[in-house]
Amino acid sequence: MTVRQALDQLGREGLIAREQGRGTFVKPPHLGAAVFDLSDLRRQLTDSANEVRVLSARALRATARVASKLSVREGVRVISIRRLLIRDEAPIFYHSEYLVWDPRRPLVEAELDVTSLLGLFSGVGNMDIKNGELTLRASALRESEALQLGEETGALSWIVEHLFYDFADKPVSWGRFVCREDRLTFRATIGVSDEKRPSTRRGR
Repeated sequence: MTVRQALDQLGREGLIAREQGRGTFVKPPHLGAAVFDLSDLRRQLTDSANEVRVLSARALRATARVASKLSVREGVRVISIRRLLIRDEAPIFYHSEYLVWDPRRPLVEAELDVTSLLGLFSGVGNMDIKNGELTLRASALRESEALQLGEETGALSWIVEHLFYDFADKPVSWGRFVCREDRLTFRATIGVSDEKRPSTRRGR
């Protein structure tokens, strides 16, 4: 009876699985359910010590790639913004972004001074965003990116690509944050989480 009660408790906690005719087995960690902790990214983007420096803001014609991301026709006008996030006079993120151009909605100061991703995290800036998708990948710095970040071309980097949607579920902004690989740490917990376990992650 004691063993049965113990197995029932383990089942309720999601630690074991029972299979008819086979027995009871310990559940392996399920990688597909892992959720990555983005607190390090948020901390860096919302740090009040950051300075946002606008490198350029101009209208141009959408390339095939930009048009595909923003679901517009190739060659239509879009807004291109390039920024640097700087802390203690050192660049930490290079941000390139494309916005759907709407003549009824001119660029406002908040869109130049604050990145859309920071606004999504902290509730400032562009309030027309309903939700977004983030894609993370490792890469090597291109020459133009390395120049802005003060690094060598080909150095390892993180790219955080974002695609934001408005309340009509239409893309409004697509862009990329690029930083040196040691600027960010991403951590995921798999299996049954233990809230009592202290975190060993240290942000940079």
